[in-house]
Amino acid sequence: MPVPGYIIFGPNEHGQDITVADVRALPLAERTLALKRRLDRLLVGQIDELAKVQNGSRVVYSPFPLAVLTCVAIETVGQVFHGPSKDDPKEAFVWMANRIDRMLSRKPPKAFKTAATVRWPNKKNQKFDSYSDVIYHFFRNTLIHGYHGRGVYLTEDETQTWSPDDGFLYVNPYWFWTAFRRVYDELFRELDENPNDNNRLRMKCREYVERMLY
Repeated sequence: MPVPGYIIFGPNEHGQDITVADVRALPLAERTLALKRRLDRLLVGQIDELAKVQNGSRVVYSPFPLAVLTCVAIETVGQVFHGPSKDDPKEAFVWMANRIDRMLSRKPPKAFKTAATVRWPNKKNQKFDSYSDVIYHFFRNTLIHGYHGRGVYLTEDETQTWSPDDGFLYVNPYWFWTAFRRVYDELFRELDENPNDNNRLRMKCREYVERMLY
């Protein structure tokens, strides 16, 4: 069964709510714009509230919720621009994380895996193809399913972005969100600068909307 047409999809260009049925009736090109407005309001705009600074202080002290929702945002936008994979559920997340910082795409050295295996012997067969893999398995999964880090821990040291240690990683949640926001804006800017219907990012974006509508 398709999504009921009366379900709210997001705002239109005037900020008024539009429904799934409204978006189904839009031309393909306009559906992409509708998706951007939806993500701006319901995903990015709401998470931004957790990272706001006013008069030099955080408006809301929420490093853990921000970390969880950054992982949700990474996976969501990965699904939008890369698409899902039936064979590898982490693929969209890792694709997006690698764009956030190219260093995350690097494979951890053998010493890192050895130390991680000593800490968590039940994970001895876990593959570490990249640091993004580590974040997916030991941060995204454990945060969402148990609200704790396992092999990736938060730091509020403003001088740090992320860094490897003795078989685990540190991640600054505020950097993580800011870095995601930069890539999010870059991806949609790429769409604006290349209106070609054969643009791979545009095609994936339309496929995502199609999956949402039907």
